[in-house]
Amino acid sequence: MTNEPRTLHLDIKTAAPGLSVLIGRLLAADAEATASVDPGPWHASRNGDCTVSGQGGVLVVDDDPDVREGMLAILEACGYPAVGAANGYDGLRILKAGERPGLIVLDLMMPVMDGWEFRTAQMRQDDLAAIPTLVCSARSDAEPPARSMGAIAYLQKPIDFDRLLDIVEAHCRRR
Repeated sequence: MTNEPRTLHLDIKTAAPGLSVLIGRLLAADAEATASVDPGPWHASRNGDCTVSGQGGVLVVDDDPDVREGMLAILEACGYPAVGAANGYDGLRILKAGERPGLIVLDLMMPVMDGWEFRTAQMRQDDLAAIPTLVCSARSDAEPPARSMGAIAYLQKPIDFDRLLDIVEAHCRRR
């Protein structure tokens, strides 16, 4: 690790909620860092090729690429290893390949395999059932179903990044 100041560059949509909170947390996490923010679409590509096992990382399962890539960029910028999946099926494939994140962030409404189907399959395997799951959904009525499926918490979209980072911090380790 060098002693030189690091520069953090995030490409975000101009309407990203909680942006000022996010930037404050990023800068607080590294007093030597500088941050620049440009409006525009997320363009980092993460396709499950990083590892989160044994590092207390985060698996983000969400079909919306802007949401998924945004969460991955924020988590990684804050020092948490993170990997994404576009649907429940891909998320299960990552877990069945041996990844064991410290937390799963799970959308409910997705094609191929939705969040309910993913969670049912996850709970059928003891080693996967033990992984804490945070449910995120645009549905305003999703908190009771999230509780009934054993989620540790529920966040309604648009995501409150400050709350997301608080939950991640309680379950994961930074690099």
